[in-house]
Amino acid sequence: MANKIGNKGQLLIFTDIHGDKELFDKYMDLWEVENPNCHICFAGDLIHGRFSPEKDKSPEILDIVSEYINYPNFHPLLGNHELSEIDSSSYLHMTMRKQRAHFIRSISTSKSKKELDDYRKKYFDLMCKFQFAIVTENGLWVSHIGPSKKSYHNVRDYLWNTFESDDNSTNVNDFLKNHDLKFMVVGHTETPKGYEFLDKQLIINSNHHIKGEVNNYYLDIDLSKIVDKELIKKSLKTIT
Repeated sequence: MANKIGNKGQLLIFTDIHGDKELFDKYMDLWEVENPNCHICFAGDLIHGRFSPEKDKSPEILDIVSEYINYPNFHPLLGNHELSEIDSSSYLHMTMRKQRAHFIRSISTSKSKKELDDYRKKYFDLMCKFQFAIVTENGLWVSHIGPSKKSYHNVRDYLWNTFESDDNSTNVNDFLKNHDLKFMVVGHTETPKGYEFLDKQLIINSNHHIKGEVNNYYLDIDLSKIVDKELIKKSLKTIT
């Protein structure tokens, strides 16, 4: 369910690309593909563009992901949007019907009708390989969303929880303590300035959609250093 990463090299973390291939390509260019100690993590919601299906490049992004899915330093994680596509028993599958319909249309814009079913299965199988989280040897937990006041019993519950109006610092601290971890990084929730610290948790927006804010944030973390808030602050980067 969670990939473990050692204490050598660097870890790049991006979140919530939402079918923006131009931005995805910029982030991929930062990754040293052949360097086994340069890890890249897309922490959920690679798919489902926020605009029209015609502008949604989720299929093209997944085509690239399929080339690297078996690389040990490449870590795509499940977000609620991926889960809505692959888990028909989840609440997300029912509530995100519009996004799933748009996803099919986005596939059909770049693939022929004869190819549509084959590519839908290909993308389904690919997203089933996405991990839930990564854990680093120096004490970092990365997932699409973190614990909130609502209880969770499985991945479906965890990825549906949201805390836009929920002070969840107690839940985060308890989670980290119970798993002998130091800090948590998540995406999912839009923040006015593109990132927000909630005690030992950082929310980052790598594809920002709030009007008036153009910075897209990501993390470039030295895995040999002890994880704490100061290291996370120093690791915050922006891309335009």
